[in-house]
Amino acid sequence: VDLDQRGRVETLVGEDLFVFGDRDGPSHRARLQHPLGVAFHEGILYVADTYNNKIKKLSPTARQVVTFLGTGEAGLRDGERPLFDEPGGISVAGGKLYIADTNNHVIRVADLQTGRTVTLELKGVERVRPRARGAFAFSGDVLTVPAQQVAPGAGTLVLSLRLPKGHKLNEHAPSLVSLRLEGDPVLRFAQGETTLTLRRPTFPISLPVAFREGQGRLIVEWTLYYCRSDVGGLCYFAEARQVVPLEVKPNAAAPRLSLTYEVK
Repeated sequence: VDLDQRGRVETLVGEDLFVFGDRDGPSHRARLQHPLGVAFHEGILYVADTYNNKIKKLSPTARQVVTFLGTGEAGLRDGERPLFDEPGGISVAGGKLYIADTNNHVIRVADLQTGRTVTLELKGVERVRPRARGAFAFSGDVLTVPAQQVAPGAGTLVLSLRLPKGHKLNEHAPSLVSLRLEGDPVLRFAQGETTLTLRRPTFPISLPVAFREGQGRLIVEWTLYYCRSDVGGLCYFAEARQVVPLEVKPNAAAPRLSLTYEVK
């Protein structure tokens, strides 16, 4: 693409979607296969010929394509005859070509003069540790539900959702409901867990649970994608956290807990 005001588009190498291969030579005869990355440096266009596991060089003036790195064999090998596995993005800096060696999950560094390639190794960098729960700011509504009393024993937890009139959950989006206990584990799910994640839920949800005498808190986090019911209707996102104080005691009515989240 010529970027001046008289710009025009032309093909430097290749023909169309169904004409591909691995061939060097004059650009009108050369073939690539699913090239993903390019980098221009000192008159040469470097091309990540991804499905051929190669890096190629194209001279836009001479219209010649040559293989710079790789043999076509997929692999991970440094040195004078390096191997790659579907290289993707590439970039030039300081006389080096940096290559995202995608299927090897590494960054490779090639000397532009010699072609010698090494795998980038970051030294002296502390390993990133996962943040503890709660370290990220919660952007949704936090709702404290009035304390709930239930009887101990095998029972049921029912989750219901109320959407605005004329709306429905987007069945193609990753809505989910996450549940966890804080404090005394007065509730356990079917396999004895105190946490549970429900993906792409359909409401109402009825879950078998076991209540144990004591006091604790149930945290229910709702992540919902919903849309207007009419064709082409707008879609929305809702996020909320319900904090439910639980008191499980023998004289409560029944081992059943019903919770509803209403999107307003």
